[in-house]
Amino acid sequence: MDRRLPAEIDDKIAEIVARYKSEGVQGFHDLRTRRSGSQRFVDLHLEVDRNKRFEEAHDLTVKVLRTIEAEIPRTRAHIHTDPTG
Repeated sequence: MDRRLPAEIDDKIAEIVARYKSEGVQGFHDLRTRRSGSQRFVDLHLEVDRNKRFEEAHDLTVKVLRTIEAEIPRTRAHIHTDPTG
């Protein structure tokens, strides 16, 4: 059965997202986590400075996604980018 991941994972995700503040990430919302077997899944909406070009926002989103997957073992992340600010 699917289960939400522990609160420590939410905290880790918040810490990872905060690292990219200087690059234009302004936060995140709608975080959903779950476990299915040994695999972990993370879905969130990443808030990126609306003045970023499309390519910049995309590259920044990919950096956050890859960092989450690298630092939280057996995790598959899906991120929707929202312009903000």
